[in-house]
Amino acid sequence: MKEVLYSERPSVFQTYENGEVQYRWDTEEVISDNTSQWRCKEVTINSPIDKDKLTQAVITSMWDNDKEKKLINDYNGAKAGLFNTATKAKYIANYTTFLNERKAIKEQIDIDWNNRNN
Repeated sequence: MKEVLYSERPSVFQTYENGEVQYRWDTEEVISDNTSQWRCKEVTINSPIDKDKLTQAVITSMWDNDKEKKLINDYNGAKAGLFNTATKAKYIANYTTFLNERKAIKEQIDIDWNNRNN
């Protein structure tokens, strides 16, 4: 995943002749010095794509497997009582935040996938 700026609002999906598809989300207009630009996050996927492949590419680009494993291990350790109260609360909060962010991006992908041909 990378954050990029465009001079015009980019499309959510863009397919290139080489078979790559770019998916863009969190697009927002940024205005500075009376100049308008569009900032978004994007990931590139090779065709053919389906919703599962897209979801996996986006989630992996945001949280690699090592990061996700660490969050899960810390959460499990906290639930097992291996940490003091402050650390336990932090690890549980970190994992809950991750789950909520992951849920939100999956919901956004569902919306964008269903609207891709409209």
